[in-house]
Amino acid sequence: MKFYTFIFSFFLTVNFSYAQLSYSRGFSNANETSGPSPSVRYENRLVKAIEASDDLKWQQADLSINGSVKPVTARYNVFEGIIEIKANDKIYRLKRDGDLSIRFIDSDLTYQAKSYIGDDGNTYTSYFIIDDYTYNYNILTRSNYELTPIKKRKKYHNTLLSREIKLEKNKVYYLLDNDKLFLLTTKNRAIKKMFPKEASQIKTFIKENKLSNESLEDLTILANYITDLRSKNNI
Repeated sequence: MKFYTFIFSFFLTVNFSYAQLSYSRGFSNANETSGPSPSVRYENRLVKAIEASDDLKWQQADLSINGSVKPVTARYNVFEGIIEIKANDKIYRLKRDGDLSIRFIDSDLTYQAKSYIGDDGNTYTSYFIIDDYTYNYNILTRSNYELTPIKKRKKYHNTLLSREIKLEKNKVYYLLDNDKLFLLTTKNRAIKKMFPKEASQIKTFIKENKLSNESLEDLTILANYITDLRSKNNI
């Protein structure tokens, strides 16, 4: 009874909305039209694979609001980029609030809502994965899902026998600098688009230091350099 009292008392401090939810196909989110939108229109097989994975299962979690921590049953809805709380056979959506964070016990992942300014000049708020190491560099994380083929070959022949698929989840990193959100990458085309004035210096730094997109340590070095460079240029 104390648990449900806690849940409903949140209406005084945190905005919830209630809805019967279906995850069968892609979603759109009117609140996020700029930046890395979580509302990807997944193809049917990818949707089904995510639905069957552990990522949409309910977990025990610690919900923190203004320093107060309470246990809840929750999940991160990867289709809409929202946190959902389940209580008394109802599902509540937590509206994005910077004073709110949630740590899922089983996956040991912590999500926090962070605000940033989009390319259109408007302010948006999204959930990101937070950890102590990357957060020190203003690096935010999201998970990216994709289907990859599993190639099976005949025992004594190098011939493709069948093509099955598996779900892969990869981390995508972003740099939050002066309320602007940038994809953290070593790819030249993306750097030129995001940092037209500093692109030449950034690409030279990446080449000289042999930074790799596959190394989180390298990406933290890159994030620190970009932050310092933009600060020197008063951006």
